[in-house]
Amino acid sequence: MRSSWIVVWLVFLAGSAAAEPVRIGVLGLFHPTELELSGAVALRVDGDPVDARGPVRLTLEEDSVLVRSERGEWRGDAVEASGEFVLGVPGKLDRRYQGALRIEPDGGELLAVVSMDLETAVAAVLDKEGAQRQPAALEAQAIVSRSFLAAGARHGRFGFCDTTHCQWLGEVPPDDSPLAQAARRTEGLALHAGDQVVQALFTSRCGGRTHTLREIGLDPENYPFYSVECEACRRSPSRWERRLAAADAPEILERPGLESSRLAVVRRLGWSALPGNDYSLTRSGDLLLIKGVGEGHGAGLCQAGSEELAARGATALEILRRYFPNTRATSLQ
Repeated sequence: MRSSWIVVWLVFLAGSAAAEPVRIGVLGLFHPTELELSGAVALRVDGDPVDARGPVRLTLEEDSVLVRSERGEWRGDAVEASGEFVLGVPGKLDRRYQGALRIEPDGGELLAVVSMDLETAVAAVLDKEGAQRQPAALEAQAIVSRSFLAAGARHGRFGFCDTTHCQWLGEVPPDDSPLAQAARRTEGLALHAGDQVVQALFTSRCGGRTHTLREIGLDPENYPFYSVECEACRRSPSRWERRLAAADAPEILERPGLESSRLAVVRRLGWSALPGNDYSLTRSGDLLLIKGVGEGHGAGLCQAGSEELAARGATALEILRRYFPNTRATSLQ
C-alpha cells in the first residue's frame, strides 16, 4: 500500500532538524500580571537557584517578579525553569509544557517564553491545529506546521506566539496518539522553494479555491502561494451569513477581501464575526448583510481538502504537491 512506502520514504528523508530551539511566547492573550507554576525543575531567580517547592505564584510588582512558594519569597528581574511543568493564569487557563521557561516584566505584564526543540513544538501545535483524522492528512499538516516554524521568527522578543496569529499551541500529545505519530513519521521534513524554507500557511476550508497571498493583501516573500482548485470544498462548500453594523466593520467596506480587514473585525467582534475572506456585501442603511464561503484566510493547505484527498488514498507528499506547487518536502539541515 502507498501508505506504507510513504512512511518509509519520509523516515529515509528526515534528517536532524534545526538545532536552534523554538521560542514561543505563551499565555500573552491574557496579558497576565500573575502566573502560577508547578512541576518545574531547577527554578532560578536572576540566575540563582532557589529552593521553591509546590506551586509557585509569580506576581508582577513594579519592574520585578515576586516569587512566592511555601518555602519562601524571592524577587528578581527574571525567573527561569526547565523540564516538564504546568504554567497557568490563575482562574483562567493551565497548560503543560516541555522545555525551558523564562518569565520577566514587559510593559505592565508578565512575559512568559517557552523554548522547546522544533519537533516538540510541532507535536504541540498539532494538538490544537491538527483538525484532520486521516494519517496522510495529519502528516501533511505536520510538515506544513514544521515549515512555518523553521522558516523564521515572526516576533521580536520571541519567535512565535501561541495564538492563531502564528500557530495555536497546545500540549505535547501522548506518544501513541495519531498526532504524535504524524509528527514522528515526518520528523525533520519541511517545504522548500528553491533553497529556502516556505513559511507555509493553512486554512480550515478554502471555499473551493485557495488564494494567492496578493489576493488577500499579503506580500509574498520567497513563495507566492498559488490559487489551487479544491474539489472537496467546491463540492461541499461551507457557506455562512452574517449581519454586522457598518460602524463595527468599516475595514471590510474600505478593503473587502483582505486578511488585514478580516483580522481587524474579528479582533474587535470575535472570531465568528467574519469566518473567511470570500464574501459579498450588501449594505442597507447602517447594516451590512455578508454572504460568504470558506473559513480562514484561504491560503496554503486546505485542511478539509487534505482530509478528503487522504481518504481517497493520496499520500502526504501528494497532498502537499497539490496545495504547494513548485515546492519539495525535504529534510532540514
